[in-house]
Amino acid sequence: MKNGKVGLVLFGLALVLSACEGNTDRIRIVKNVTDSELTVYTMSYDSTWSSIQIPSGKRETVVTTSQRGGSEDPGSPLLDVFGLIVVNANQDTLKTDLNDANNWVIYSNQIKKAPSNWEHEFVLNVDDADFD
Repeated sequence: MKNGKVGLVLFGLALVLSACEGNTDRIRIVKNVTDSELTVYTMSYDSTWSSIQIPSGKRETVVTTSQRGGSEDPGSPLLDVFGLIVVNANQDTLKTDLNDANNWVIYSNQIKKAPSNWEHEFVLNVDDADFD
């Protein structure tokens, strides 16, 4: 084969192999079990803060991250999250340690075996006692 065809074959092979790598999604959800609305501030990869309002009794996805390669290990709750702050209607900040996996309810689901695809949901239940 000529060099151009060899390069094209190697490029195609690399695409096929990378497609076989699988994926892991981590979804962070805040469930508001307080008596008032919560505001959740999150920081993106470009260091921009955004906010999401969550009414009492509702839950919202606040951050989703993806990782190449399927992993059954959910990892830490804030893996690849640059900032997460929860504030109540009185402007009190959540005092719960968000890095502690024991403060989250974690659901793991293998979406596909080959290539391995996993989805891990981290649910943070926030109630009025969690604020100063």
